Amino acid sequence: KDNCQPCRMVKRWLDKEGVEYIEKCATEHIDYLVGLGYRQAPVTVTESGGHFYGFDIGRLQEIKAGF
Repeated sequence: KDNCQPCRMVKRWLDKEGVEYIEKCATEHIDYLVGLGYRQAPVTVTESGGHFYGFDIGRLQEIKAGF
């Protein structure tokens, strides 16, 4: 999402840790995110179908460990 500090933090962390990701604009995928139960960004969706909201360092580290 534009001008979203937590979004930038997630991307910065993933870049620093060398975790590959695909960025999708929340406003273009709002129906999908609402269907998951989210109304705010950032939402991280994993390859295995898991998902979480915000800059959650513990969850991000779990993604990296499985990477």
